[in-house]
Amino acid sequence: MVSESEAARCPGLFDPTTAQDGILARLRVPGGRLSAAQCHAIADIADHLGNGTVQITNRANIQLRGLKAPLSNTELAVLQQLGLAAATVALDAMRNIMTSPTAGIDAQALLDTRALVQAWQQHLETQAPFTGLSPKFSVCFDGGEAVYVGDRPNDITLVAAEVDGQVCLRLHLSMGQRGDLPQDTGLWIEPQDCIPLLVALTEVYSLYSQQQPSTPSPPRLRKLLREWGLAAYLEAVETRIPGLLQRTPAAWSRPPVVPDAHLGVHAQKQPGQCYLGIALPLGQVQTLQLRTIAALAAEYGNAEVRLTPWQTLLLPHIPQAGVPTVVQQIQALSLACAANAPSSTIVACSGTTGCRSAVANTQQHGLALIAHLERCIELDTPLNIHLSGCEKSCAQHHCQGITLVAEANSQNTQQPLEEAYRVYVGSEGSPFGKQLYARCPATQVPILVEAMLRTYRLQRHNAAESFAAFANRQEMAEFRQGVDAILGQE
Repeated sequence: MVSESEAARCPGLFDPTTAQDGILARLRVPGGRLSAAQCHAIADIADHLGNGTVQITNRANIQLRGLKAPLSNTELAVLQQLGLAAATVALDAMRNIMTSPTAGIDAQALLDTRALVQAWQQHLETQAPFTGLSPKFSVCFDGGEAVYVGDRPNDITLVAAEVDGQVCLRLHLSMGQRGDLPQDTGLWIEPQDCIPLLVALTEVYSLYSQQQPSTPSPPRLRKLLREWGLAAYLEAVETRIPGLLQRTPAAWSRPPVVPDAHLGVHAQKQPGQCYLGIALPLGQVQTLQLRTIAALAAEYGNAEVRLTPWQTLLLPHIPQAGVPTVVQQIQALSLACAANAPSSTIVACSGTTGCRSAVANTQQHGLALIAHLERCIELDTPLNIHLSGCEKSCAQHHCQGITLVAEANSQNTQQPLEEAYRVYVGSEGSPFGKQLYARCPATQVPILVEAMLRTYRLQRHNAAESFAAFANRQEMAEFRQGVDAILGQE
């Protein structure tokens, strides 16, 4: 696993990095909201400098991969004018501000968090920059939408809830290991006090960071919390904002989270309008597809496209009468506008095409798996399949269904390394789940996953039992027996 001291450089527009497939740059998109004009500008760059593909990340950012050259000063200036590039290099390097992709349009929401995203972004742009912060420092606002983002890995998460009939935001902090869920502190803040709270939380963290010995990468906030403890950290914070943080003994829990709840067609809180959730294969969208989606947003919606932390897209504010036409045109782009599509099920890191640490071409294998599942099996429940090119698990830090971890297992230097995966299932056991197979050649992954899914559908209690829940209660020997029996029939 990656160490806390390992250099953590986030590729930005002003400071791109060189990957296996060329230059890699990232566009930071606060709240994941893009205008149609911004989409066209991104497509222009991907066509001019890149390979005609745009990558949506698991933080609702944009990555431009395979660039032939860094962006010129003129191109950077154009992106700044369009609001796609930060005003300063320091802000450009910071992680994206996250919020639900259905903020402001979700009927279940308790609070519209878009104003909070804008206010925090404005503070970062206009106030003296914080020093000594990890580039991975991240903030998330969840407004209580049906499309929940409070479980995404972020250092600070504020989740809307009702306390004694009043809408407030519960403070959650990342206190565990890498990828652990943010933990509820039991404290809450009124919406108008969110920015002062974030400033205080960040200032204390910044001072702590500046006092640490010089290292290649600044310490993460969770390192402060492990060393000080939560009580000491909050005590230092509250000296800066006396009386703003509230404590309550009231228990709090949000409604069950429905995976892929944003995909497909959904009614908005605005009467007569819908939003459309579009699945993308491994988060990839070709420039022609992006231009067409932007044109649909301008013609039928409010000229807005939203990115999600599940590497998908949303088209909001589509009149109900226009939904069939828009869905038809999305399908004509070979994209799915429905939940449980294989293209929404599979997550993969950049693999050997983009990362020196990877030992398998996860992108190629992920696309092959998507194509196979689309041909061979209909998914009737939400599912998560994760392909990781090494044990760092960069694309997804938690296990939820099927996890495939690449390993180089050929010692014959006269032959190319055979690409293969260890296969894990469920969400218990090791950091990747319970090991089902020690080795599966990459070429056999599609038929193995198909057999695993058929075994699950034959043996699950009912259609409501998720794959992860099914795998968690299984003995692996029995699971393998069922899978091998299906493989033997093919």
